[in-house]
Amino acid sequence: MRQRLYVLGGGEVKHNNKNNTARPDSSALEPVLEARSIRVLWAAWCDAVIAHSSKNEDENGDGGNSGGGVEEPWPWVLEYMGTGLTTAQKECLTGDEDLKRAAPLAEAVLFGSAMHDGLRGYVVKSGNGDGGADAGTGTGTERAEQKIVLFGTDVEMEDGVPEIQTFLASERGFTATITDVKIDPSGCISLYTASPSTTTTTTDLVLRFENFSHLRRYLSFAPQPFSLAREVTCLPFTSPSPPQHVVNATTTAALDANMHVWTSTSDPRYPKCLGRSYDGGFDMSPLPYLEESCIQKIAAGGYMSAAVSSDGELFVWGQACPGAGKELDVLKVNGGVGVQATGIGVDEEQDEFVKCFDVRIDGQVARVYDVTVGHGHILVAAELCGMGEETRSVLFAAGDDSENQLGLETGADFKESFEEVASLRGKRIVQLEAAGWSTYAVLLEK
Repeated sequence: MRQRLYVLGGGEVKHNNKNNTARPDSSALEPVLEARSIRVLWAAWCDAVIAHSSKNEDENGDGGNSGGGVEEPWPWVLEYMGTGLTTAQKECLTGDEDLKRAAPLAEAVLFGSAMHDGLRGYVVKSGNGDGGADAGTGTGTERAEQKIVLFGTDVEMEDGVPEIQTFLASERGFTATITDVKIDPSGCISLYTASPSTTTTTTDLVLRFENFSHLRRYLSFAPQPFSLAREVTCLPFTSPSPPQHVVNATTTAALDANMHVWTSTSDPRYPKCLGRSYDGGFDMSPLPYLEESCIQKIAAGGYMSAAVSSDGELFVWGQACPGAGKELDVLKVNGGVGVQATGIGVDEEQDEFVKCFDVRIDGQVARVYDVTVGHGHILVAAELCGMGEETRSVLFAAGDDSENQLGLETGADFKESFEEVASLRGKRIVQLEAAGWSTYAVLLEK
């Protein structure tokens, strides 16, 4: 079995000159990468980071371990696609052995702004130290060293900011583990951290910085005074491991350890994007409509958010991007949307904010297992598992298609109704990622 990476659309991302700028058809849609294992680590409007198994690993067919022992998940190859980083920054990223080791294990945190500067840095366990026993508790608990790498933008470097900066957490007196980093549309940076408070629980703190200048100052002090952070708050819930936080143009959404969705907004002018009534505050609050659902994945982009439950149900809230002139028919306020034998619709009775989609394949209710949201477009992976029959997989797409990011053959710049991506029919989706005007689909193929 092999995995193949398909890239739809592109915007400013250049994929080794393999990106087809003509509107794709079933014969033109070709994979840009094939390997035993592929993972999209980061995607933005202007760049992407792809990790894949090395050539030697593929030739041996045993994860790079021909001795028949435990399969090693690395070394992997890192590829940077796009225009956001300098040559030196690209070399730092793709040559980082710690990042290569962490990539297949999903232990690296890559962060940046999906609709602005692209990739700005990453956090990864460092090979310079494997942690040590916690002398304060005597429990023998080990905490791996973390390395924080920041990339300067062209504007920052003109003002004297280094092109690349590396910080070791232990040298800065940092005792918590950085679990995630997010940047909101205003440029405010949220550093999500977890600190052991007992032998079984963690304390989740969010350190917010007004900009990267403040974050650099914070990381440059040892130990760091909390006063350098604009705000230090304790999350009102316990995060799962790994955490799930997603950000779009107005809203932050997160999952708690009970797999419930919480949201907050930085711009209350768009109440649909919050998924609930605006209460006048900016703190995280649970999404009432999904309080009884066990959510496995959340996704966000543009002015839309989505969630997939453990039962394979799909929930979406939000709206089209301002100025789009069109809206997804399933998000319109009045009336339901009928569903074709293979398609996506909604019942007439719906929540004011969150819509529960009716997803069908061959007239039967299908199970959704992945979803991704870009800047105005959304793709949904669903499957139908029949008794004694082969599982049928379908990829649906809707929304903005001005850059061919949906992979459809209609020629329309905006697709109001969900349609099957016929050129990828029957292929199992391993990973879906969308950002800006691009879509990345990793498929499993024989």
